[in-house]
Amino acid sequence: MEIRDAGIVVTGSSSGIGLALSEALVEKGGNVVGLSRRKTLIPAGSGGGRFRSFQADLSLPEDIAEAFRRIREEGPPVDVLVNNAGWGEFGDMEALPRESWEGMLAVNLAAPFFAIQEVVTAMKKRRRGMIINIASIAGKRGIKGAAAYCATKFGLVGLSASLKEEFREHGIRVSCICPGAVDTPFFDTTSIQPEKRMDTMAVVNAIIAAIAADDDILHEELIICPL
Repeated sequence: MEIRDAGIVVTGSSSGIGLALSEALVEKGGNVVGLSRRKTLIPAGSGGGRFRSFQADLSLPEDIAEAFRRIREEGPPVDVLVNNAGWGEFGDMEALPRESWEGMLAVNLAAPFFAIQEVVTAMKKRRRGMIINIASIAGKRGIKGAAAYCATKFGLVGLSASLKEEFREHGIRVSCICPGAVDTPFFDTTSIQPEKRMDTMAVVNAIIAAIAADDDILHEELIICPL
């Protein structure tokens, strides 16, 4: 897909992978809408005129519905949806508060599901579109102290695999990116030292490559880990 002039929604756009991806996409001429709990600021000179930020609590289905209502009303038509927003809390399973479990389910699994519902009908009509779900290496292997987080990311990997088959006949590509630890604020609350984390742009470049591939080529699932 040609990124220039494409309509692209990025969730979790206010920091980390989402912010770096939004900046890279507007620099390539994409029309980007960022969804996050905090307003996203794109540095001056990086194509900010092609970027809009909507505030939405992605743990709330009604906020997701309202954000996409505004996008449909104000444009652009959504060619690409990047479900990047994530929430992780780690530690012994028996000590995890119920609200943390429910929050991770809401943001990591339910929010992508509801966001896809909001865009897929129009994509089917155009017989073209792309959905990229940012899962995690924690969606491919069990990690001690990350039971709830792993459960939600395994779920997102499964959702991606199923929708890939469901949407294929409609010309819609579904990709799942599974990064290891990345040097972002998300991992500052973990015990993973900065030198063991990947540069954010390693993941951003993989996402951009998946989007920019020819429409008949699918980067089905990609695991990215530091050496």
